[in-house]
Amino acid sequence: MSANTESARPGRPHRARFPTKLGLGLLAGAIAAAATGTGLPPVGGQPPPQHASHLELRLGSAVNSRAKNDEDDSGLAWGFAEVRISESWRSGLNGGATLIATPELWQDQPGLYDRVFTESFDIRDLYLGASTPDGATQAWVGRKSFAINPVLDGDSQQGIGASLALGGETQLHLAALSRWIKYSRTHVDARGISGWESVAEANPRAGDVYLALSIEQIRLGEHLSLAPFVNYQDHVLAVYGSTITWSQPLRGHDDAWRWELETILAYYRNQVPVALQPDYQDVWSGRIHAQLHRSDFSVGAGAYWIGDRRNDTGAGLFTDFDPMQEDDLYPYNDRNNLHLFYLDGAFSLGKLALKPALGVGRNQALSSNSLEFDLLVEYPLTPRITLAGYVVHVDFSRDVMPNYSKIGTSLSYAF
Repeated sequence: MSANTESARPGRPHRARFPTKLGLGLLAGAIAAAATGTGLPPVGGQPPPQHASHLELRLGSAVNSRAKNDEDDSGLAWGFAEVRISESWRSGLNGGATLIATPELWQDQPGLYDRVFTESFDIRDLYLGASTPDGATQAWVGRKSFAINPVLDGDSQQGIGASLALGGETQLHLAALSRWIKYSRTHVDARGISGWESVAEANPRAGDVYLALSIEQIRLGEHLSLAPFVNYQDHVLAVYGSTITWSQPLRGHDDAWRWELETILAYYRNQVPVALQPDYQDVWSGRIHAQLHRSDFSVGAGAYWIGDRRNDTGAGLFTDFDPMQEDDLYPYNDRNNLHLFYLDGAFSLGKLALKPALGVGRNQALSSNSLEFDLLVEYPLTPRITLAGYVVHVDFSRDVMPNYSKIGTSLSYAF
């Protein structure tokens, strides 16, 4: 949503369901580890290889259908190919690219495919990086996921970024970004490819550069850690906040079972000129989530809210950290004033992995309640073939939007 409209904003997937909090440094470390193994010299004292490459290819198809109470159903099917390439050299240089293609297979309404996939092909990642020999300092230029804190939107961003080790587990992440793409994916949820845009399109006076900073894993004792962040764009927003995480083993059990409490607090400070939005104000937002988990099971409950102040918390590259798959009312527009309570979990039945969630909330600005149920499933048919799907149902207490259901499935082969 732009800063000067009250129209409904499209639903956004919740990052916490697909964790990104490890940030830039560990992402590059994972790429390097996949390419070079442990990073230690082989037995016999031989040096590591001068150059290593890693290639992934995934092919498949997906179908998505949406049924509304008072409108015709809509359906769409597409094929997909996703290629990931990473390169690393002993000199400390590294690079990577991700390309996706999504040819249309079927649509039951003219123009539906073009609304979901503005392009049938996208270069989501294309970057060059460098690091010091010990990996303590790393830097990148190009396009990739600079997902360094909860209020940075998009599947990929374009710009420069760096990660610096500050001692222990603490890392400083920085990024200066000029372009971004909200959705660039082949996933069954039919977010599609939304197209690249400049950060300056947030409003007519928006600055040309978006700045993001976070400090990860500031330890305060054995069980508590902080991850403060700041995001800023001239004439749009300045957001100050922190993720606060408390984690402790379940008493009487080993470390496999843990209690975890995650709190995200963010203060959205308005920067939009009065000439554009004379009634915009600063606003607080927060999310608290408690869970009991181990590697193959979790159950949790949480609450999410935005205060009673007018402000576009999702302007341009800024975003909210709403927890559900759709969250149509949270927020619906720049009037905010909302709260949501939710339950979520993850568990396995044999090879079948399930992630259910249930959310009940109210948007006071619209005087409307909603109930949303999500279920994400994944089943490996073979080590290389995966069947995935999801079901969403949303009810509203008022006719702000029609009640609807979504269902989708995909079948993919990983080379």
